[in-house]
Amino acid sequence: MPTEHPEMDDDQIHEIWVQWKRAHRYVDEAVVSASTEASGLTQAELSVLLRLGAAPGGLRQHTLAEALEWHRSRLSHQLTRMETRGLVERAGSEDHGVMVRPTEEGLRKLNSARPAQLKAIRRTLIGPLNRIEVTALSALTGRIAAPFTGPDGINEPLDDSGPAPGTTPSW
Repeated sequence: MPTEHPEMDDDQIHEIWVQWKRAHRYVDEAVVSASTEASGLTQAELSVLLRLGAAPGGLRQHTLAEALEWHRSRLSHQLTRMETRGLVERAGSEDHGVMVRPTEEGLRKLNSARPAQLKAIRRTLIGPLNRIEVTALSALTGRIAAPFTGPDGINEPLDDSGPAPGTTPSW
């Protein structure tokens, strides 16, 4: 149950929101820029490959669309482009769904982004903080994201009613 924090006025709460958005934009832009430059992948390709790289055996296309919070047609077009570049492969599954897996080339390019990605994360997100603040940031972001993460680590779809009952929450 969220805490109301009656000791904070609306201006203070709004300022926290503005700072959060500013920090997120700064860190995200730095990490994406470093990752795309190092790997030769687009931001969309990185997003897809990050999800697939974390799922041994791949993901059903429908599940991948939900995890990325993308419309199915957007994902389908993106996967077609990525297949052409040799980054992913799609295959029908026994339950009539489509499985998506990264290729060796896709994983190689994803892994080539990692050193630059980590360097940018350290520089923009971790570097300005001391060890206690990093620990607190990890705890806070985990606590904020928890209601929006499913048990399999996939983002739960958001709607006006909030997170799905009994659930806990990229690039």
